[in-house]
Amino acid sequence: MNNISDLITTLKDASHGNSGLSDIMALALDWNQTIHGDTMRGYLVPRFTTWTAPGGGVGPTTDNWPPRYTESIDAAMTSIPPDWHMGRLFWPGYDEGYLINKVRFDLHHMFSSGGGPMVNCFAATIPLAICISSLLAKEHDEGRVRDDNGEKRSLYVHK
Repeated sequence: MNNISDLITTLKDASHGNSGLSDIMALALDWNQTIHGDTMRGYLVPRFTTWTAPGGGVGPTTDNWPPRYTESIDAAMTSIPPDWHMGRLFWPGYDEGYLINKVRFDLHHMFSSGGGPMVNCFAATIPLAICISSLLAKEHDEGRVRDDNGEKRSLYVHK
């Protein structure tokens, strides 16, 4: 994964969460991964991995692994950036007259009074939908709302 846009596309296409996607999500959320190992014939042979939480702290678990963002609703909720809050969660079924088989999740910017940004997405599971919305909100906060061609990415804004 080269950027957050690639990760968002991968999460949208995923049918379920797994530890590999959760680890990539952790890297996107500024976790640091260090692979320890031995060098044999010029190649690193991994023995174990350590993780450092954003800001240099330790992780929330005793073995210092990042949360399983794409597998757990509780872990996914910790990925929501500051100043954003959960809007709506739609179960699979009808959405604005269309039958869908995915979950929809909305995030709203807290300091916006009636005209601020909102991000939403569809995904196969609730944790995946929360993760995608969190990444979209992070992109918005960092001012990266343009695609690879320099075109403005669609970010739904309430009017």
